[in-house]
Amino acid sequence: RIKAVGFTGSRGGGVALMKVAAARAEPIPVYAEMSSINPVIVLPSALAARGPAIASGFLASLTLGAGQFC
Repeated sequence: RIKAVGFTGSRGGGVALMKVAAARAEPIPVYAEMSSINPVIVLPSALAARGPAIASGFLASLTLGAGQFC
């Protein structure tokens, strides 16, 4: 009775789910966010003006929820 899957996590786990979902008698979609990489850009003037605060905020964001926070 399952018609779709939502997944957030590792690429390996997501790919495994996609393979299982595609191999079903009735294939279903898998909506996945896997191992995303988001660029972070800090301009030189911002770094000079508030470098420690930027570093502290970045670290807090990076470690929030052990890296998985949705």
